[in-house]
Amino acid sequence: MRRILLDALVLGLLCAASAQAGSYTNTFNSANSTNGLNFGGSLWDGTTASRTGSAAWIKSGGAGPIGGTTNGPVFGVPGDGYLQMTFASEACGPNYTPSSYLCGGVLFDDFDPGEVVAGFTFECDLRMGNGNPAPADGFSINYVRNGDPVLTALAAGDTFPQMNNRASPNGGQFRDNGDSADLSLMEEGTQTGLAIGFDMWDSGDYTVPANPPAVGKWAPGFTHDQIGLDISVDDVLVIALEMPNGTTQGRNETPAGGTPNITDSNGNNAATDPTSIETGPYDGTGCPDGLAWCHFKVVLDPSTQTLSVWWKNTQLVTNAPVNYFPSPGRLLMAARVGGSTANIDVDNVVITTSAMLPSACVNITTPPPTQTAEMGSVAWFFVEVTNTPPTATYYQWCFNATNALGGATNSYVVLTNVQSAEGGAYTVVVTNICGAATSAPALLSVIAPVERRIVPALNLTGDVGSFLHLDYLNAFGLGASWLSLSNFTLLSTPQLYLDLSEPLPAQRFYRAWQTNAPSVGPALDMRLATEIPLTGEVGSSVRIDYINQYGPTDAWVTLDTVTLTNSPELYFDVTMFRQPTRLYRLVAATTIPVLAILAPTANQTVNNALCVVSGTTSDKVAVTDVWYRLNGAGWTQAVTTNGWTNWSAQVTLSPGTNLVQAYAQDAAGNLSLTNSVSFVYASGG
Repeated sequence: MRRILLDALVLGLLCAASAQAGSYTNTFNSANSTNGLNFGGSLWDGTTASRTGSAAWIKSGGAGPIGGTTNGPVFGVPGDGYLQMTFASEACGPNYTPSSYLCGGVLFDDFDPGEVVAGFTFECDLRMGNGNPAPADGFSINYVRNGDPVLTALAAGDTFPQMNNRASPNGGQFRDNGDSADLSLMEEGTQTGLAIGFDMWDSGDYTVPANPPAVGKWAPGFTHDQIGLDISVDDVLVIALEMPNGTTQGRNETPAGGTPNITDSNGNNAATDPTSIETGPYDGTGCPDGLAWCHFKVVLDPSTQTLSVWWKNTQLVTNAPVNYFPSPGRLLMAARVGGSTANIDVDNVVITTSAMLPSACVNITTPPPTQTAEMGSVAWFFVEVTNTPPTATYYQWCFNATNALGGATNSYVVLTNVQSAEGGAYTVVVTNICGAATSAPALLSVIAPVERRIVPALNLTGDVGSFLHLDYLNAFGLGASWLSLSNFTLLSTPQLYLDLSEPLPAQRFYRAWQTNAPSVGPALDMRLATEIPLTGEVGSSVRIDYINQYGPTDAWVTLDTVTLTNSPELYFDVTMFRQPTRLYRLVAATTIPVLAILAPTANQTVNNALCVVSGTTSDKVAVTDVWYRLNGAGWTQAVTTNGWTNWSAQVTLSPGTNLVQAYAQDAAGNLSLTNSVSFVYASGG
């Protein structure tokens, strides 16, 4: 095992509904009972020469009918078959020769294909031991997630023997116990899903890497392998139960700052002792006949996501919270023994899974926002959901539908130093025990940055023609004095004054005053404006467009077109104050088409559902197309009879307010601004 977690990770997955997804039962009472099972090259035909593994169907000596061991241990029943995972010797007896380095594995049928499994009940009969006084290594029962490295490797043709203490050619690998020399240990279980391991060998102390910080059993930075039951979820050990009885192996336990303490468990391996991992005594024969069959049961409750475990009819774990994320998966068993052998046998496998039901308990209330970002800036997406509380929620953000973003598993994702390649559609899959919901795509448009800064914009009012003094103060305090910013004659009211000081301080206060008695006292209203330097040839024109940072990525609005008299020349967006955050683009002005919608007119009421929308276009280059859409639907080409000087389109209106939008394109590819008109269809009016 890797480490003992002193506190199990609790996420409390709760939901109102689950339903039976599938069930599987195998008594192994006939040779056909192994049909359809994937033994991954570990099936043994009974002869040493052809052995690549140690799994085999044995026709006699099983546990008897299902349920028999719930009343206590049962010795082998003649004529009752079972599944052998490993054996102590090919020919057991008083002078037996121990076998070594065996492994057996079986991947069971996919009896609930595609179902997202939230919980299950698993039961079987087990017998283990009588190979060596200190046997090694053990076996595991796993509900493994689709896509696990072991499943992927088996599908590619790798075998369980190729995964014994190493990764197989296609990356098949089990968990390890924390020792860098002990890789891919079948008794530790799979790297994904729920793994329940019976570990019969104490590997002693080993150092846990400093990153992440170790949760040491004996001291910080140290932990200790154990003989017993290990339960892990997605490669994280969450429950560890020591079962020292049942082996004579000395356990080397080193307390913090102390010396090794060698203890002996005295080999108490009674079949009725739930603290014993073995199910019978060691008698020196290597035969399984003296071992009893004992009942094993595990329940993952789909309503509470808690785990309960029974061994030898004693409940060892009661409603322990585990961080099990519901998903499709497969039932898999794997066993191995090293130089110290053991018999490991399985019979009467019964599993029933519980699937998630479609439910409204995953509800995306605020989808991630479509937005525009400048290259090199930061963009972030967020989502808000409501669940049936208290329900744990999981997130996975995706780019362009199929590319899962690594580490993006929170309710938000932050993209730093955004580049053009990151422009596209972002979605988030929100999952809890009830089901999953995928957000609508949020588009990210990445544009070139435009140099700009925010400056104070002061609207001054008073008597037209009066002489005003404008002062500023950067901070109030003892000895602080007002400083003159400007003096000027008020030519209109209000009159705009822009504070273009460089650099501007973090804060600034202003006052306006005059010495003569005014009929209207001077006053100022402070706002903000965006300063944008424009560059280019003097005499050329620059169009300034803006778009809201959050919102449609094609909703550009033209602020102005400026003919440069200087370069650079400052332009000020004085309309940005108290508006959504704006981004800008500067376009070398070209002659673009002009489109007008003449009919219907704005706010007009029409009484016929079939309505003709008409308008005109003009351009220095020939207009080639006019496109329109009704109420946000798809764009459709209009019609013309005179080269687009006049255009029209027939639309079918909906009762109430209708919106028509249209734009033109010329032969040079220039697009007009999108024009729109809103009017009312009064049915039966």
